[in-house]
Amino acid sequence: MNTDIGAILSGVAAIVLAAVQVYKLIKGRNGKKPPTQAQPEPPPRHKKLANLKYSPLLLLSVVLACTAIALVIIPRVNPLGIGLTYPQDGSYISQETTVKGYATKELSPDQHLYVVVEHGGLWWPQCSETTMGYSHPNQRWEFSTPARIGKVDDVGKGFTIRAILVDLPIHQYFQSWFEENVDTEEWLGIPILEVNQWGKVQIYATITVTRQ
Repeated sequence: MNTDIGAILSGVAAIVLAAVQVYKLIKGRNGKKPPTQAQPEPPPRHKKLANLKYSPLLLLSVVLACTAIALVIIPRVNPLGIGLTYPQDGSYISQETTVKGYATKELSPDQHLYVVVEHGGLWWPQCSETTMGYSHPNQRWEFSTPARIGKVDDVGKGFTIRAILVDLPIHQYFQSWFEENVDTEEWLGIPILEVNQWGKVQIYATITVTRQ
């Protein structure tokens, strides 16, 4: 916001400066006294040189004004960032845990956020699609989702936790996977190579943990 105000003020100042230079140039052309014998009118070449003394400053003023206005009008590139804040990378965690994280801006309707647990080339999406809420104290979008890390007898094994964005085809497949496993309670992992064939996946954050 402060950057926008500074750009606006700079643009206004540059426009005013340009207007002053234009006014001086016009006044200099129209306000000349008729030539007399004591002060003959300068030849055309000298008149052009006299008018050109305003050109560099006028051009600079116009450039500054256009630049300042463009900084306000043209939208800034704000790349999306997603991070995981809990558990800590390299930590030991129990089977039942909570995965927390954040995003630097709100997701678009075609972006679907999932937390997946990875082990042995397989993915286990956690708690269906992950939703976010805006945190005013931290000024960012945050999420928290329950997660199950491996099976009961997987103590001492390493697991990878990822925050990923998927497109609609993969989102729909993940939803079908949840519905099927809720009924069967098998919770078979999804081969990662198959996921890459269904649609677009973007991995934004990764941590590794060990089951305790």
